[in-house]
Amino acid sequence: MSNSKADQIVQELLKNPNLYQQKSKQEGQVWGKIFSNPKHNDIKNQDQEAAKELKFNRDTLSPIALLNEQLLINLKN
Repeated sequence: MSNSKADQIVQELLKNPNLYQQKSKQEGQVWGKIFSNPKHNDIKNQDQEAAKELKFNRDTLSPIALLNEQLLINLKN
C-alpha cells in the first residue's frame, strides 16, 4: 500500500471514528458554502450551457476526441 499523505489521512480517519465524524461534518460545511455561493452556481451553469452547446458529454466522448472533432469541423468551414 502507498504511504502517500492521502493514504495516511484515510488510515487515521478509519482508526478514529470521532475524528472521522468531525472531518465529515467539516466537509459538509465546506460543500454547503460552495453550493450556496451564487458565483459558483453561475460558473457551474455557464459550464453546463457551454457543454450542451459543444455537445460535450463526458460519459460518451473523450475530451481529445471532442476537440479533434471540433477542430476538423472548424477546418472545413
